[in-house]
Formats: sequence, structure tokens, C-alpha cells
Amino acid sequence: MFSQARFVVVTRHPLAVAMSHKRWPCCGNMQLGTLIMHWIKQHQLMQADAPKVRQFMWLRYEELAEEPERHLQEVCAFAGLPPHTFQELGTHVKRDSNGKYVQQYREALANPKGAASHAGLLKRFEKDIQALELGYSLRDFEPDGWKTG
Repeated sequence: MFSQARFVVVTRHPLAVAMSHKRWPCCGNMQLGTLIMHWIKQHQLMQADAPKVRQFMWLRYEELAEEPERHLQEVCAFAGLPPHTFQELGTHVKRDSNGKYVQQYREALANPKGAASHAGLLKRFEKDIQALELGYSLRDFEPDGWKTG
């Protein structure tokens, strides 16, 4: 029906997504694990649908934030659009948008309850996140040298 349609899927780290969603009124009372499970399920569905779409592009938000202009040009080329800049579009990409979530998560890891919660999340979700092959791990938010059981 829409044979020329092009799809750009922008992914973001599952912990950053889950933690940012907790700020929303509809998600504020949800457990982090529930939000991570939702992230996994949605990405599994997108990966299952991707082969059915002729023109499909994955873009990690972290890479977009690192080199916004380069990735915008790639998206424009993929979409068959003339080159644009974020400045001419009247917007920008916040660099290190995951930084505040990394900091909050690391602060939570400093107490036994937070560390135990993290260990549970790893046990429950890490294999599924790795299976998606998007380059994310729940361990990405751990401080350097952090050891879990």
C-alpha cells in the first residue's frame, strides 16, 4: 500500500527511557522493571516488523546526541530529503541526555536496596536486552569497577 514509505526508529537506552517515563503522571507509580519490560517488548515487535518494511533505518539516540548534524544528514538522505541542519529547523539535540539518569541510577546503587534491585533487573532482563543486539546493557549505568553478584 505504501511501498515508498520510509521508517526511522530512534532507540534510546532502556534505563534512560524507563527513568524518564517515571516522570510522566501515567507511569510515575510503575516499577522500573515493568517499564524495562515494555521497552524490550516494543523493540522485539519493531525488529519482527522490520523485515516486512522495505526501507527501515535504526538510529541510536545516544549516537544522534553525540553527532547530531551528521546523523541528521543520514536521516535526510535516507528519507530522500534535502540536507537540513538542526539550527535551520529551529531545534537542537541535547548532548548527554542520559547523564542525569546515569547519575540518579548510580546514586541508587550506593545503597543496598538499589544494588539488590539492579541485580534483580540484570537477572530478569539483561539477556533479552542483549538479544536485541542494539548495543545496550543494563550494566552501562554501573560505575566503573562496579561488581554485581
